Amino acid sequence: MHQSLQAPLEQTLHHGTQTGGNLFARQHPLIEHLQQQFNWHGAQAHQQFSRLPSPYADFNKVSQCRAEHAWSVNLQSGGYHNNHIHPMGWLSSVCYIQLPQLNDEQQEGYLNFGQPNFQVQQNTVFAKVKPEAGKLVIFPSFFWHGTTPFSDNQPRLTVACDFTKD
Repeated sequence: MHQSLQAPLEQTLHHGTQTGGNLFARQHPLIEHLQQQFNWHGAQAHQQFSRLPSPYADFNKVSQCRAEHAWSVNLQSGGYHNNHIHPMGWLSSVCYIQLPQLNDEQQEGYLNFGQPNFQVQQNTVFAKVKPEAGKLVIFPSFFWHGTTPFSDNQPRLTVACDFTKD
């Protein structure tokens, strides 16, 4: 699936590759099952998010969302994602498929929320998620997020997905 040897220039990743196009467009039973699982978990997450007070007036008014676009990322030693948002998504997600040995003390490979990709006067990180194989993390696409580099020589393989509102 990962055929490129270099990170795409227009993406946020460093020391890794990302699949091109939409994984959900591929006709394969495992990909179809993966999309079904993303849709089910996305619906559950959306129900939970819709009950929370939101600073964004329309966020809680969406009746449904669906897994629209997915891609896989294969990071190598030193790999990470710059802090970014997903402007085309409603909800975004990451599913950890394979992980290297991570140094928890250094919070290697952790998913960090809240720090924008521009200078601010204080640390705005409000949540950190420890990666675990099989874990699916779903969050609003407008959350700034990025990852901490890791040093192990084994790859970090994930599948990410953006959900759109119906």
